[in-house]
Order: sequence, then C-alpha cells, then structure tokens
Amino acid sequence: MAALSLLGLVSWVSAAQGVARAEEFLYLGAGPILGDRARQLRVGGAAASLVDSGWYAPDFDDRGWGLLETQAAPDKGSPSNAGPDGGAASPAPCAGTLYLRRRFDVGPELSRLASLLLRVRYQDGFAAYINGTEVARRRLPDAQVTEATTLANERSPTEAENYYVPVSRGLLRAHDNLLALEVHPRTAERCPKVDAELSAADGPRVVRGPYIERLTAQAVDLAVESDVPTGIEVRYGKGEVRTEKDKTIGDRSPATMHRVHLLGLRPGTSYHYQIAVRIAEGGTTDLPETSFHTPPPAGRPLRFVVYGDSRSGHEVHAQVVQSVLAEDPDLVLITGDVVERGTEEGDWDRFFRVAAPLLRQVAVYITPGNHEYARRGQGAARLFDLFATMFLPQTSVGEAPAQGVPRGMMAVPAGPIEGKPAGDRGYYSFDVAGVHFVALDSNQFRSSRQQRWFEDDLEQASAHHPRATFVWAHEGPYSTGWHGDSSEAIRNYVPICERYNVTMFFSGHDHDYERGRRGRLSYVVTGGAGAELRPLRCGVPGKRRCKNPPLAFVNDHNYVRVEVLPGQVKVCAKRIDGTPLEPCVTTRLPR
Repeated sequence: MAALSLLGLVSWVSAAQGVARAEEFLYLGAGPILGDRARQLRVGGAAASLVDSGWYAPDFDDRGWGLLETQAAPDKGSPSNAGPDGGAASPAPCAGTLYLRRRFDVGPELSRLASLLLRVRYQDGFAAYINGTEVARRRLPDAQVTEATTLANERSPTEAENYYVPVSRGLLRAHDNLLALEVHPRTAERCPKVDAELSAADGPRVVRGPYIERLTAQAVDLAVESDVPTGIEVRYGKGEVRTEKDKTIGDRSPATMHRVHLLGLRPGTSYHYQIAVRIAEGGTTDLPETSFHTPPPAGRPLRFVVYGDSRSGHEVHAQVVQSVLAEDPDLVLITGDVVERGTEEGDWDRFFRVAAPLLRQVAVYITPGNHEYARRGQGAARLFDLFATMFLPQTSVGEAPAQGVPRGMMAVPAGPIEGKPAGDRGYYSFDVAGVHFVALDSNQFRSSRQQRWFEDDLEQASAHHPRATFVWAHEGPYSTGWHGDSSEAIRNYVPICERYNVTMFFSGHDHDYERGRRGRLSYVVTGGAGAELRPLRCGVPGKRRCKNPPLAFVNDHNYVRVEVLPGQVKVCAKRIDGTPLEPCVTTRLPR
C-alpha cells in the first residue's frame, strides 16, 4: 500500500429519477492523488528538527521535503527489517512519523459548498489539517501540536473512516489550498501508512439511513443522519408507489440526527415513504422512495428472521441481506456482533452500507454482542445512540405526540432514557401480532437488575396470554460450538424461561447453526452471517463425546426463518443463498 493512494469514494447516489441531491466535487483521489505536487517527510531521530509547529500551515516552506514514495512501506517483521534470528534488527526504513502536504484548487462551486468529506484509512493514528485548521484527529493526544516521537495510543481500524467538515467562512479559498496529514505508528518500529481522499458537496449528504428502528401495527420509527445540520421532510402513504393521498410532515429544526415517529398506520398494510433533508441555504437531498409493511394483527401468521455475527464478513452479510429480503419477513432479530469493534465509526459505516436495503424496509431488532461492547463497553454506548428508539421502553410506542410536535411525528431522545438507566439499555421487549419478544444483553448476564427485569417482564406478559414467547441474546445458555454453554445463563435465566414457558431461545456467539432442547427449553444458535466459521467441540472424530448432543448442527453460514402459525411454530434453517440447511421443524404451541 502506498503511503497515500486512491480510495474508492463511497457516497449515496439516488437511483430514482428527478430527485434532488447534492452535487459532489472530488478534489483529491481522481487518478494519482498526490502526483508531483505532494511533499512528504518521514521523521525519526535527528530528523525531528526538520518539523516545526507550523508545518501544516499553507505558507510553510516545504521545498526541503521529498516527493511522496510510491512503494508500499513494509510492516514490522517483514524481510526488509528482520534480523538473522527473525526479530527486528533495526528500525524499518519507513519507521517514524509520516508528514504529508498536498495542495489542491477549488472551482467556481466554492461559494455554495456545504461540507467536505475526508475519507481516511491509516496506520495507526493521524491528524488532518486544511489550510492550517485541524479537521480530524484519531488515536493521538488531544493537542494540535503533536511531537514527532508521539506514538498512536491504540491499533488502527480495519475500515476506512469518514470525517465530515462543514465549510465555514474562510476555511477554503479558490486556489492553493493545503491538506496536511501527520501519521503516527503505534510502536517505533512500525511503518505509518495512510490512504486518503477529499471531496465536497454543495448540499447535505445522508450519512446513514433511513432505517427503521421499530415498527408496530400502528406506528413506525424512522431514523436518518446527515453530515451537516438539516431540517427533514417525510412524505408517506399507503401502497408501494406515490399517490395523490400522500401525507407530508416535516421539522425545520436543524440537526444531524433526525428521528421520526409516524402514527395512525394500519396492521398488515404496505406503505411507501420518501425522506428529504434540507439546509437553510436551500440545498436539498431527496432519498429514493422505499416501502415497508406493518405486521399483521394479533392471531394472524407472523414471519420473522433471526441471524447474527456478521462482524467483518461483509460479502457473506450482503448475501444474507438479500436472502432475508426475499423471505419478506415482518421483522428481523439480530443476535449481536454486527460489527468488529463497536467503538469504530468505520465499522458502523460499513454495517449500515451493507445492511441498508434491509434496514430501510424491515424493523431490525439488535441485541448487543461482545464485539459491540469493545473497549470496556464504550462501543455499546454507540450502539445505543444509533438505535436509541429501539432501546426505549415499549410504553412509548403508540402514545400521542408530545406537545408542540407536529401530529404524526415525534422526535426521540438519543441520550439516556428517563426511567431506564444508561447501563440497563441493552435489554428490552415488545409485542407483535400477539407474540412476545424479549432481548437480553448477555454482557449483563451477571446483572441482578436485568434478571429481575426479565422475570417481571415475563410475568406481565403472561397476564396477556401471548401465543408464543421468544427470547434472544448474543450468548445463549446452550451451545456445543466453540464457546460452549453459558453457566450464567443456565443458572440465572433458564429457570425463568422454563417457569414462563418460553417458546424458544435464540443466540449467536458461536459461528455455526445449532438446534437443540435441554430440559423444557428449546434453543437455536445462529451466528453464521459473516464471521469466520468454527467447528463443533464434541461428538466428531478426534473430539470428546457430547454430554448433551444437539438435535442438529451445521458448520456453515446461515440464517433462520421462523413462522408463528395457528397452534404451531415452524423453524427453517437456511444457507445464505436461501437453500435449506435442514428440513423445517414444526413445534406445537400450548393451548
């Protein structure tokens, strides 16, 4: 990988005809990104004196700097810097901090630009400046002037990261603008690397969404995120195409995160909707029109899909998304580990890009995995912010809009929820078509609060006599896969499940498919949406005998379709192409 090279810019492009969207302008990234106008300096040891505090300023004299290298920098431990015994004999020739300066011009669009997008993949920490103003910093101390010997404070991400920069007065000029980057390794012997791309837009960009956070027979919660503060407008109506009877609601309050609560829907009905975001200066972006259907009324057949552990297996996950859409489910349960590291915005960006066709049409309910909890729970906080409405208490759904909010539209807070402490946000429940669903947070299996809440929830649900009750968590009580059983779940949650006749417990964590029954609890493990597959721990040649052999086990990527029918539940395990892993299994429901 060259020190700085072309990255494929991923930006939203409308497939619809005649819709407004922001115009994109690519400044760095078309062809040789740096060419003969780029200057670089690698700093280590005595060379540190060549970099002063003004190196990122446009008027800094960089004529003593060299042109950018075109060869990839070797990693630590590669043949170029390994000693006779295989260890590092000396610092790599690319070691030290990498400083880069690249000039670019802006065309006549300068006066109408709304924001810049700096897309960066780097190793291991970096800071970026435009015309001397810091616009991004990651994995480095929070100070504009960083010593050349400073090391990044954690390892680099696996995905590229997007940094959106509002174009304020004086940030850019017509000619001779400067993008400056400093890239620091995590260890002194490691080679700093960076790929980058810079573009601009003359209107708002949609960063994520729209996505459905929650959907009932009468209401839907939609979310959309933009790169700059915008107002929002939603047009919607029955059916899958636009009609003269469509309703339009809007909110002009500028924000980058909008949440919309649409009321008055009918069960078992298809609806179309289209979202537009607008900035005060008049720039507008219309998203393509899309559709969803509300779940059926109580007692009617209900279809849902369960999958999990997509993590960094993006190609597999994309296939799962298409196959799940073909199943036409009323909702989807995800058993966690949707990203590799919950703290990484680049990981979330990739998840939203891959899952976008599903998220905008179907209500997808997530339970946190251990990978969402990356870095001492910080990643879980990001999950709860991105899906704030999902983790709200169920009682908010279907209520009248708050005073002062347009009818049919309700903003939903993204911070801690009143009456539900932030530390308890990983678990929730809801009812659809007479079926009760409970999401547990396996990262909080030791929490007595979650245990009490779980038992209270099932007690309250039982008073309404649900025709089936499904529980799902990332780590389940039973598994013969790589991780095995969860003693905490068996001790603290299985007795509650059995006491209240839970129909089935779904989990992931182990990257396989497993179906079984122990005691009075049926369970399914489905963690095959992209993460690396893992073998059975027992019951195969060379392994010990399974103490509790499952009814079925397949080491393949998968998802599970479930249908709640009158008097029975039908479970169909599928490969990612939609073909069966095993014949569908039908279980009778108690009367």
